[in-house]
Amino acid sequence: MDDKIKAAMAEATRLTQAGRFAEATALIQGVLGAGAAEHWGATASASAQDAIEGDFELVDDSSARGTDGAVPQSFDAIPSEPGVRPGVSRGTFTDALGRRDYRLYRPRRLAERPALLVMLHGCGQDPEAFAQLTRMDDLAEDLGFVVLYPAQSAAANASGCWSWYSAENQDRGAGEPGILAAMTRHLRDAHRLDPRHVYVAGFSAGAAMAVTLAVTYPDLFAAVCAHSGLPYGVAGDLITALSLMAQGPTGGGVELPDLRPPPIIVFHGDGDPTVSPANAEALIQQFLPGLAAKEGVAVGRLDAVRRKGQTDNGLNYLQIQYKISGGDPLAELWLAQGAGHGWLGGRVSSPFAEPRGPDASREMLRFFWSVPCLAGASDER
Repeated sequence: MDDKIKAAMAEATRLTQAGRFAEATALIQGVLGAGAAEHWGATASASAQDAIEGDFELVDDSSARGTDGAVPQSFDAIPSEPGVRPGVSRGTFTDALGRRDYRLYRPRRLAERPALLVMLHGCGQDPEAFAQLTRMDDLAEDLGFVVLYPAQSAAANASGCWSWYSAENQDRGAGEPGILAAMTRHLRDAHRLDPRHVYVAGFSAGAAMAVTLAVTYPDLFAAVCAHSGLPYGVAGDLITALSLMAQGPTGGGVELPDLRPPPIIVFHGDGDPTVSPANAEALIQQFLPGLAAKEGVAVGRLDAVRRKGQTDNGLNYLQIQYKISGGDPLAELWLAQGAGHGWLGGRVSSPFAEPRGPDASREMLRFFWSVPCLAGASDER
């Protein structure tokens, strides 16, 4: 590595630590060469372009899209247990691996088989901001599930990012995945939630950590959502992470030949200046072999059902569902044309929102509710 690249990498690290992520990735793109960045950017943009040319189906943003089913508007509900207060509560979870604060939302009435959704914020966010951005508390109130928002500590990461890129945070029973899994089990059991219906989702760095949890704890999480995230295990340090954010992984990312990850839904804007949309496609391709193997079929036997759409606000998107013929989706990819680094359909007043839609929060829940529940959930660390 020559002195110019070393200096640029050091500056990119400083920008990242200051929370200036778009500037850091732009700097990396410039150093590594526009040609490489254009190559990876073209991968996702070409896919999205397929959706942009031709006739569009105009879809109502207020309803679930893309499947025959829809997000249920309500569940047969049961009252909260006596002595358990609904609404927002906050606490700190501590175990041998470390401690993290959290925010928990419990609705006034729970579904008969109440689910737990773990929501991992991105860099420069906290649980409160992430709850506002995604409107997940409102959806939990409507649908009767509990939402856990873990908080990254400043001591662990000065930028408030989940450290998905560190080798010590990529294995089961270690580092941040170990803390988050133990926290999830503890609160799942404390609130008597259904262990077969535990899900994890995240945005940006939170999405990358959500993917890590799904890969390392497939016996805990029934499905995962990655919004503007990256594949599992592709970086072992911050510099590599910044390069991957700028360009996407070379060779499609790390293969998972012996792992059986849970179903996954991925959202990404093809104009994202912070995390290259090439990461979205690499992430789907990383999960598909294991998903197909769980169903006892070769990955080539999966159907890729493509659907073009446009929101009421004029945002064009491509949705691809990967499924066995006649079955429910095992994986789903949404690419939004021209969308940047923001939660699709997020609250308009929130930072990191792409309010033009589609509604990622509702589509995520629709996908989660459609996949099989987790059989034989484990309490193994």
